[in-house]
Amino acid sequence: MSQNLTEKLHILILGASPVQRSRAARLVRLAWAMSVLTESESLDAATQSDARRPNCIVMLPNESDSAVVDEIRELRNKFSAPPRGQAPPILAMCDGNADNAAELIEAGAADAFSMETLSADRLRSSVRLAVELDRSRTEARRAQAHLETQNHHLLQLNQLAKDFVDQVSEEFRSPLSVIRESASILYDGLLGSLANEQKEYVAIVIDRASDLAVQVDDLVDMSRLEAGSLPVRRSFTSVNEIMEQARTTLQYKAVAGRMRMDFRADPILPEVFCDPDRAARIIVHLAMHAMKFCAERRQLAIWARPDPDRNRVRIGVSLDAGRIDAEGVRQLL
Repeated sequence: MSQNLTEKLHILILGASPVQRSRAARLVRLAWAMSVLTESESLDAATQSDARRPNCIVMLPNESDSAVVDEIRELRNKFSAPPRGQAPPILAMCDGNADNAAELIEAGAADAFSMETLSADRLRSSVRLAVELDRSRTEARRAQAHLETQNHHLLQLNQLAKDFVDQVSEEFRSPLSVIRESASILYDGLLGSLANEQKEYVAIVIDRASDLAVQVDDLVDMSRLEAGSLPVRRSFTSVNEIMEQARTTLQYKAVAGRMRMDFRADPILPEVFCDPDRAARIIVHLAMHAMKFCAERRQLAIWARPDPDRNRVRIGVSLDAGRIDAEGVRQLL
């Protein structure tokens, strides 16, 4: 982000002879109302305190450009050491050779140019760009640190939510199983015959408990999927066994919804390689969604037939319910 650079800037001038440093200092003051720090201002203090950190460093040429390269690297290391973390931008002077300028920039200088061509305008332009880039990087680092802190906090909250879901899901499973089994005993007449109306109410209890059990299983699966520990147990399985497993859940829903339910399986079907429990749950989900968005429920059909062209078995859910409106189709899909 570009900032107003009309405020007083602190420029640290290092290297070369006192005459060259004096000339550079004059140019700096011409370019801006800048505070010029020299080596007498203590480089160590500048590397140890934010208050003394210069906005920019001007490295004047010494005996050779290779010496300046070493000084740039040493300077960056000093500023990068704790408690600092980032060196201010460095503008390096060289003998005018393009290769030497490239070497200085590769060593970490923000810009490099010849002392002979140094002018107030050139210095103004270089300092403006270097300081703006430095401030932008500083803001980006602060924003990144803030985002990392927030992300860490959100990850902690997410873990707490997952732990809560896991615990509640496990707490729900046992009472739900008791409710379903007890209601099934009543429905099957093991404790005495029930009137048709009574059986319908018991079927509603089983149906709602089954719905809640499915939701609990889905929550557990989502938590395991996010953790990368969702088990999939695939094996060669009879299609009739999968459909029978789905029938156990759906038959009470059909009674509660006063619908007819029909299972249609081709008498000769090959075994399929899948996770039978998850395949049955997919069938249940399809049937539940189909029933949910149909106002006129009459007959539910779950069918299975071979698909010889693809060497597969097709399993589907059909609902004889007249018409599903466009919004129902969208939500169903």
